[in-house]
Amino acid sequence: VQDYLGEDKEHLVLFAKQKIIDMPDIDYFVFGHRHILLDLPIGQHTRVIILGDWIRYFSYAVFDGEEIELLQFAE
Repeated sequence: VQDYLGEDKEHLVLFAKQKIIDMPDIDYFVFGHRHILLDLPIGQHTRVIILGDWIRYFSYAVFDGEEIELLQFAE
C-alpha cells in the first residue's frame, strides 16, 4: 500500500483538478482502490474523496443526496 503522495503528486487529485477546469459544476470526485482516506477540498464546492478500505481503515462513505461524509466503522 502506497501512502498519500501529497496534493501535488497524487494522480487522482491531479486528475480531478484538471477535470474541474472543463466541468466546474462537479461537487465530488469519489474514488476507491487507492487504500488511503482522503477528503480534500479542491475548489469552492468540489472535494476529492478517496474511500480508504475495509481492511486497514474500516472506512466507507455516506451520501444523503447532497452531502457526502467519510466514516470509519467502530464496534
